[in-house]
Amino acid sequence: DEERQLFRRLAVFAGAFDLEAVAAVAGDSDRGTAADLLGRLVDKSLIVHQRGPLSSWRLLETVRAFAAEQLHSQAESAEARHRHLLWAARRAADLETRIGGQWRDEFDRVADDLRAALASCPPGRDESSHRLARALGHLTFARRFLMESLGHYEQAAARAPDPALAAQDLSDAAGCAHFIHFSGEHAFKLLIAAAEHAAAAGDGNLQAAVLARAVEIAARY
Repeated sequence: DEERQLFRRLAVFAGAFDLEAVAAVAGDSDRGTAADLLGRLVDKSLIVHQRGPLSSWRLLETVRAFAAEQLHSQAESAEARHRHLLWAARRAADLETRIGGQWRDEFDRVADDLRAALASCPPGRDESSHRLARALGHLTFARRFLMESLGHYEQAAARAPDPALAAQDLSDAAGCAHFIHFSGEHAFKLLIAAAEHAAAAGDGNLQAAVLARAVEIAARY
């Protein structure tokens, strides 16, 4: 039963996963138990162990599709995806702190899963999905995936649990849009929206700052 449960829950991963990620979605299992269960699943050829400087595991695509069917049939999908989201938000936040150092290779290894965790979130305001969207905005901007970064900042604003955070997200989105398009229209609209959210939050300083940037862009373009 423990092997079946872990096998089902591994379907939430879009790519390869390490032991920390497995323990995060496994539920009550600690790292030792998760490692033992992974070894059993490798022995049964249900998952593939990828050896190297960083040990990881993955599901073949056909096996992953079967595991996803099992996950859905056991009504565990929502819980497993929530655990996946929490893991993704933590991993993205850790990678953010390392920008400027050695972080790109690890980001590239987990990027598909960070994106998948955000994409699978239900719509609406939520702290964890907001943190992940905002971190992805920062990480993809630093990785120079500029169009993707803009989309993540806009998603973060839509998911922000309060208007002050949404205002900051929209302000950062405006900076990204200005960098991409070298024109003012999109950035101006985002800054006006940021000012409205700042006003709703009662943050006059932020409202003034984003309006000043909006005036600058309007005058320039």
